[in-house]
Amino acid sequence: MSLPSGYGWKLRLAFNAAILMRKLGLYPNYDAVAKWPAAKRKALKPANWATFPPPASVKMNRETIASRGGPMEVKWFRTKPDQAPSILFIHGGGWVVGGLDSLDYLCSNLCDRLGVAVVAVDYRLAPDHKFPSGLEDCYDALKWVAAQAPGPVTVIGDSAGGNLSAALCILARDSGGPAIAHQTLIYPALDLMMESQSLITNADGLASRDDLAMVAGFYLGDHDPRDPLVSPIHAKNLRDLPPAFIVTADCDLLRDDGPRYAECLRAAGVRVRYENYPNMPHAFLSQPKLCPGAAGALTDIIEEMRPHLQSQVIS
Repeated sequence: MSLPSGYGWKLRLAFNAAILMRKLGLYPNYDAVAKWPAAKRKALKPANWATFPPPASVKMNRETIASRGGPMEVKWFRTKPDQAPSILFIHGGGWVVGGLDSLDYLCSNLCDRLGVAVVAVDYRLAPDHKFPSGLEDCYDALKWVAAQAPGPVTVIGDSAGGNLSAALCILARDSGGPAIAHQTLIYPALDLMMESQSLITNADGLASRDDLAMVAGFYLGDHDPRDPLVSPIHAKNLRDLPPAFIVTADCDLLRDDGPRYAECLRAAGVRVRYENYPNMPHAFLSQPKLCPGAAGALTDIIEEMRPHLQSQVIS
């Protein structure tokens, strides 16, 4: 596969190195990773050479809260000790990997530049815990955040976290709350029937439609992939959902899920902003040192989220 011409040299080097490692058997496939202990999978995070450290103003700490699945950790991002939460972040990782340190770059910058507290949730991972375990954890975290929030709560998630964020908005609406003021879906997986054309056109040496089918299977088990709580794009009723900002990466397998869902939301009367970032791969916001589009996308996310946080946000 020839890489897009817009890839910078750092991104091209990292991409080619990863492909070589996979060919040599040094880059684990998704089936192998799914067999790792959960603690090891939760510890996976972007390398220091690919991302930036959090702003010095942001303090991070963990807390254990109650959930229907038992004690669950969350991670706070705050600039002041008494800040109440306003943003719930749900990490990606194919429902199989990732944890509270997955996207410190995004969470800490939201906190620093918006002046509000962010809470990340450590939901249960597949294949140990299949649907609906992870979504239930996110809903329990939403209720916990909303009980402390001084105003409206927004949700944001990337990749599988974007899937969970979209599903959470539907679940909260149908469960009588808590109210969600806005949803930000970053290169989300929204159709586990896998009908988007980009799954074919954007397949590369690191990810393919078969890889997505594998991790989706770990999450779904025998569950129907048409269920709107796993494939929001197939929901028959999208009315009365919160306004949405959908971010996609032009070179991503999942790219076409974004505009397809945007059209579904618009047809239901939901306000949507959709942006596709050219020459960017999946997970580019977790690799800001390699992906120059990350800075602009972060600013767009912040400015889109700002009015929905109302008086809590710094000017």
